[in-house]
Amino acid sequence: MGRTRRGRLLVSIVASLTTVLTLITLAVPDWIEGITGADPDRGNGSLEWLIVLALAVASAGLWALAWRWRGVRGRTDSPVRLSE
Repeated sequence: MGRTRRGRLLVSIVASLTTVLTLITLAVPDWIEGITGADPDRGNGSLEWLIVLALAVASAGLWALAWRWRGVRGRTDSPVRLSE
C-alpha cells in the first residue's frame, strides 16, 4: 500500500470516527459524564455543544480533505482520446 493511499485511508477512518462521535454526542449528550464521572459544565450542557461543534467542524474538514484526495488519483494532464 502506497504512502498516499495510506494517508487517504487514515483521513477517511478519522473522519468516520469524528462523525460517529458527533452523532453519539448529539444522541446521548451525557456520555462524557458517564465515562469520566466528572461534570465540568455543572449540568448545563455547554461542554457537550462545544464538543459537537468541534467534532462537526473536524468531520467536515476531514471529509473535504478525503474528497479532494479522492480525485487526485485519477487525474491526467492530457485529454482523453477514445479512438482514432
